[in-house]
Amino acid sequence: MIFNSLTLQNRFNYICNGVNDNVNLLTFIAQIQSRGYSRFIINIIGEFKVNGSKTTVDSIAWSMYLNNTAAEYTLDFSQADEIEANGNFILANNVKIIGCRIKYSSGSDVIGVRGLNSTFIGCSINGNFSGGACYGFSGNGSYFYDCQVEIYNASGNATGIYGTYNTLDRCNIKATSNTGSAYAADLTSECRVSNSRLEGITNAAGTTTSGNGGVGGGYYTNCILIGKGGLKGHGLYLRAAHVLAAANCVFRGYTKNPTSGLGAGISGAGDEACTYMLHCINCNQAAETGYSQTDSIFLQAGYGVCTGMFYTAAEVPTTFNLLAGFNRNRV
Repeated sequence: MIFNSLTLQNRFNYICNGVNDNVNLLTFIAQIQSRGYSRFIINIIGEFKVNGSKTTVDSIAWSMYLNNTAAEYTLDFSQADEIEANGNFILANNVKIIGCRIKYSSGSDVIGVRGLNSTFIGCSINGNFSGGACYGFSGNGSYFYDCQVEIYNASGNATGIYGTYNTLDRCNIKATSNTGSAYAADLTSECRVSNSRLEGITNAAGTTTSGNGGVGGGYYTNCILIGKGGLKGHGLYLRAAHVLAAANCVFRGYTKNPTSGLGAGISGAGDEACTYMLHCINCNQAAETGYSQTDSIFLQAGYGVCTGMFYTAAEVPTTFNLLAGFNRNRV
């Protein structure tokens, strides 16, 4: 372990030992904090190896638990190799993480990284899982910029990012499942997403499974959301009592079963408390081999304002209250 001040701006190097860096780095951070440093930056350099050591928080075991109650510090992994993780990797509280690239070759019921009031810039999670409910990122009150996820679950649900009060910008997230549901983003109404591409794909054809670019709710601007399913695919599916506010976005949903399935750009629960505020939305027809699109927007219940829609005349039953709406279907 090397303790080396690089500049007068509280910068330090951590040189990986290639054995138990998940443990060693925590000790290194504690040493810096014990010397009175705050708002420091650590450059992680080399081959970062994760051993079997775990810290359990709320019944979940993590390879690294960064519980920071002082001023935010930064871990910069830009000079480190891609990290082979086993199980739940990082739980971070009030930490900024840059350039952390994580890969999985197996595992079940995994959360790659969870952030609490943390910032993630240029981070990625890629790999394959064998079952259970698996997540790339999870967050509460966290910011994700230029992050990427591409995960596959052979037997269970796959979720690219999950959480509440999060902000995403310039992210590219893809989640695929063979037998369960796939959600690129599972977010609550308080979340904000901009300039991002979200895609969820499942081969499953069960009535309780679906492929979704997004599910839950939130505020979306300048995004592309695509969902593909054996039976149901939604660009975004609005959960009961949630809000969807979207502007200048593309939503497309696909099904492998056009006879009894649903492939809709936007759909939602049959709940009176669902709220849609849609402006300049495009749910265009775009062919995908082996899939069909059955609806542009299929809203079952709730309240909505839909203005300036392209290719997107909303299909609404009498249980839906369309307060205002117009569309312009262009070739």
